[in-house]
Amino acid sequence: MRRRRQSQKKRIFRDALKKVVLFSGCRIEPTAESKQSDVWVLNPKALPAFIANSQKRLSGEDVRLVAFHLSRFVRASD
Repeated sequence: MRRRRQSQKKRIFRDALKKVVLFSGCRIEPTAESKQSDVWVLNPKALPAFIANSQKRLSGEDVRLVAFHLSRFVRASD
């Protein structure tokens, strides 16, 4: 049961998280292909608007869980 629940969480995060590449100081022109892409390529100033307009949302609990595991990963990498 626990393993199935963990698998469900991984699937939820995989589907809800978005890959983002930020290029500071560049003007990025959106194209039809870029709108269908799995990766956002943006200027850092555009990121808040893209997040606000995205359809998929994580619950507060899921955001805290992602932040916790990300912080553990970063600390382990030092």
